[in-house]
Amino acid sequence: MAPAGWREWYPDRSKTLDTAYYAEYRSRGPGASPATRDPLSRQLSDAEAAQWTLFNFFKGDIGWIDPPAD
Repeated sequence: MAPAGWREWYPDRSKTLDTAYYAEYRSRGPGASPATRDPLSRQLSDAEAAQWTLFNFFKGDIGWIDPPAD
């Protein structure tokens, strides 16, 4: 796993990381290491993460998405 959290698909060729938005929210499990993330990334607050729910992202049209297994 990359400590930065990601890498270019084609290192030294695609050059797109500086133009993207990288954020994570409450990462956990193997590889979760917010302290070692790339400086361009950010950790979302509860309020910021709430803006990225499936409902908000798809403007309410989420009936086609299977509910998560409990």
